[in-house]
Amino acid sequence: MNILFRILIWPFRHLRFTAIFIAVVLMAWGTLALLHKLNVFGPMVAVEQNVAIEETPEEIIAIKNIGQWELLSVNCEEMAERHESRMLGDRHLVRIYYGTIRIGLDTEEFGDDWFVSHGKTVRLNLPNVKILDEHFIDEARTKTFYEEGTFNAETKQELYEEAQKAMKARALTVQNLKTAQLGAEKQMKVLFKALGYDTIIVNFPKDIPEKASKK
Repeated sequence: MNILFRILIWPFRHLRFTAIFIAVVLMAWGTLALLHKLNVFGPMVAVEQNVAIEETPEEIIAIKNIGQWELLSVNCEEMAERHESRMLGDRHLVRIYYGTIRIGLDTEEFGDDWFVSHGKTVRLNLPNVKILDEHFIDEARTKTFYEEGTFNAETKQELYEEAQKAMKARALTVQNLKTAQLGAEKQMKVLFKALGYDTIIVNFPKDIPEKASKK
């Protein structure tokens, strides 16, 4: 009992020490409160959440509404000629055509299942890359290199189509198509990483499993 009594009256016998102790405690608490208010240490209590990303239909719809997404352009120059031997004289026409073939994705061809997400993983089922505009020859730059005799509009249209076909064969190589496809995959991954997804799987028709392609 005597020991308990001494413990209880000890603060009163040492009032000066007790006052200093209380003052130090209050100053420390005030300093911590001020630092917390200034966000120096951040919140005192933090709750970490790992919530699945909510679908953002506005952004997904905006991507699908892009339309033509150019990924690769190929500048082409092609010469086409026509030579005809006739009793009344030979005819010879040589024309040079210029054009730029744009290869990319047409987002209007995206199917209903082009975007499938689960948590922080998204699977993108994209169409094949293709020529975005079949009218790629710049007719204003077409030059007649040599012309002997008279040719009608039908013959000139045939030369135009021959040049167009040759340009497409030169531009749509396996290497160019693969380059455009890799460009689409890279840009999609960058885009969806920015939207918060950790894993982005990009499929093109030949890569989509048979079961998935039947959906």
